[in-house]
Amino acid sequence: MVTPINTSQVVNYIGKKVLRTKVGSPYVVEAMKRNNAAFGFEANGGGISAEIMMSRDGGSMIIKMFNLIKRNKKSLGQLVSELPKFYIYRAKVDCPRERNKEILERVKKVFQGTRTEEVDGLKIWIDQATWILFRPSQNAPEFRVFAESKNETQTRKLAEDGIKLVKEILGTKKDDAISAKS
Repeated sequence: MVTPINTSQVVNYIGKKVLRTKVGSPYVVEAMKRNNAAFGFEANGGGISAEIMMSRDGGSMIIKMFNLIKRNKKSLGQLVSELPKFYIYRAKVDCPRERNKEILERVKKVFQGTRTEEVDGLKIWIDQATWILFRPSQNAPEFRVFAESKNETQTRKLAEDGIKLVKEILGTKKDDAISAKS
């Protein structure tokens, strides 16, 4: 299974090998081909099945989901309830692209964790189940911060601390352009 670096770690609990890529379906498809993977998906819900076509296909994903429900004789809600619960918080701030490298270098010095990944941006693991990802957007002049943990309050605080640092580096006012979802 192939999915980008910003996708929830809940996927690690389904008992399949998981490969992480840069964000974007072209990167997922490329890694699927290179690793002969049967399935890939993005955090936005786009699913890719190698047996059907190497592109996002909502219709075939719905059919696969119905087949999964039928095979397990459980509702979708029941299947989802069997997975561990994680919370993801996403935030972004307007950012000139030429500042991206500066932000990532500064973040490396400020945020500490148990390990880091630099597949796409800088993902810092705070502990086994908590991470923060600092990632410049590839298609807009924005800088994005993602955080995930099993605790909703901790996740929100981590992401807020991350976006606050990015704003400080940029010299942006606290209430400037930020959007967030949990």
